[in-house]
Amino acid sequence: MAQRLKLRPAARPAVEDAADVEIARRRLAEIEAHPDRLVSGAELEARLDLMERAPKHPDAFRGMEEVARELRVPPQTLRYWESRLGIRVTRSGGGQRLYRPRDVELLRRIKYLLYVDCYRIEGVRRLLHRGRLPHVPSQEQQTAANH
Repeated sequence: MAQRLKLRPAARPAVEDAADVEIARRRLAEIEAHPDRLVSGAELEARLDLMERAPKHPDAFRGMEEVARELRVPPQTLRYWESRLGIRVTRSGGGQRLYRPRDVELLRRIKYLLYVDCYRIEGVRRLLHRGRLPHVPSQEQQTAANH
């Protein structure tokens, strides 16, 4: 039985290959051009998979699961850091945490201090409240330094 596809904003992890990005953009544009067309279950699954692979705008808010996946930490770790370090994040009308790009960057710096520089949570809290969080190398620089 065919289903109607209703597009809605979805969490979209970054696509690593530029060719994949272009293909995903073209296919999504085609899908959005014909939103009322009936689609089969298999085609619906393929379209949803494409939506998940399409890149999200760099300035877009991200949900907790997406940020946790990006930083490779469990969601409860993000909640713990927020409570212990006094970090405030935006909340949706339903109370879900929404992270801005600068929030994600701050969490990335905190993770680096805790996991790479071996700071304790109290040391990170002091640096944070003094406004002295050091610059953290990008993921590419970290990878190059490890090899």
